[in-house]
Amino acid sequence: MKILIITGKLAERKVRDAVKNYSFVDVHVADISVAAFLTPNLIIKEIKKLEDKFGKKLKDIYDFVLVTGLIRHDLKKVEEETGIKCYKSTREASDIPILIENLDKVKLSTKEYADLQLLEIIKKRCEEEIKKAEEQELGDGDIRIGKLKVGDKFPMRVLGEIVHAPWLKEKELEEKIIYYLESGADMIDLGMVSNENHADDLKRIVKIARDITDKPISVDTLNTKELIEAIKLDVDMVLSVDGGNVDELLPYLKDSDIAAVVLPTNYKINYVPETIEDKVKSLEKNIEKLLEHNIKVVADPILEPINNSGCNFTESVIACREFNKKHKIPLFFGIGNVSELFDVDSHGVNATLAAIGSEIGANILFTPEASSKCKFSIKELKIASKMMFLSKKRNTLPKDLGFNLINYKDKRFEETTT
Repeated sequence: MKILIITGKLAERKVRDAVKNYSFVDVHVADISVAAFLTPNLIIKEIKKLEDKFGKKLKDIYDFVLVTGLIRHDLKKVEEETGIKCYKSTREASDIPILIENLDKVKLSTKEYADLQLLEIIKKRCEEEIKKAEEQELGDGDIRIGKLKVGDKFPMRVLGEIVHAPWLKEKELEEKIIYYLESGADMIDLGMVSNENHADDLKRIVKIARDITDKPISVDTLNTKELIEAIKLDVDMVLSVDGGNVDELLPYLKDSDIAAVVLPTNYKINYVPETIEDKVKSLEKNIEKLLEHNIKVVADPILEPINNSGCNFTESVIACREFNKKHKIPLFFGIGNVSELFDVDSHGVNATLAAIGSEIGANILFTPEASSKCKFSIKELKIASKMMFLSKKRNTLPKDLGFNLINYKDKRFEETTT
């Protein structure tokens, strides 16, 4: 088999890089800057130029021609006038290798791009790449929460919080856990109720969760009695330890294999740091005691809501980044603190926050689905986590990776050329 790809000047390097491992594929650069501007008549003109150069018909050299770019026209006319089959390739050069390797599974068309037929193949390859990454051993700074590996070598983990778990009836709690798991949650967080003590009810709640899943279970509270009870029940992680309760929790944590999410606060004396420097220093101080006893730690500098008084969103992101630059400790990123307090549909917010989290080194993406606008947040963050893992691993932009969060403005249906 021999294939000719026709493209424009601007895409030449990307196309040549994409096919460099395929000796049976040649590239011809048309006398046009943008491949999307190619028309059937211009393609015919290019083919005739090549035929003059080679002194023979192109159909006698190649099996068919692929044309890259966002071409709007039906290319049927090209074969009618030149005799060689001419089809639309993929719009993105990065997808050409997948097309070439799966030509037996794709029905090439003069009208439709090959992308739609490749979507499932691309997604499957991405899933395989992520699965392979999951098989890696723990690296420096990585930890295991339950059976789950958490750290920089793995995708960001999604922790779904079930708000006010003690208030839910058994059936309601079961349904919520199952829904989170089906949405892709890597861990289930049982959120307690502020200013109430449900320590006596924790055994029942944790058992319900354990009966449904073997994925990590965490308990989310600042009530010391509830935290101690959660540790005694051998949950996989507790949220949260801070300067006000660390001394009381240490005797229980140091004899366990439980991970502790640590805050820079001291709610016992109502201390909440309001500057980047104070956040980092206070978090380091609170973590130090736990590390001295080899307790597994997850650092939570606290992602603040947008336009928050005191330390705002941007400053809190910088605090996360500054802490991560100094310490090889898994980083907690409380996305729900932003999405739940922002009147915007969640998928774009979650994707952007996951991208920010990826850039600053976050390892756990935390969210509830408390409000209607944040419904499906678990699923959205799971997809965003995969996108960002692949993007970071491949050193590419987070696009055309086999996963997306495009709901209403699908680029497959664009009507204009950029």
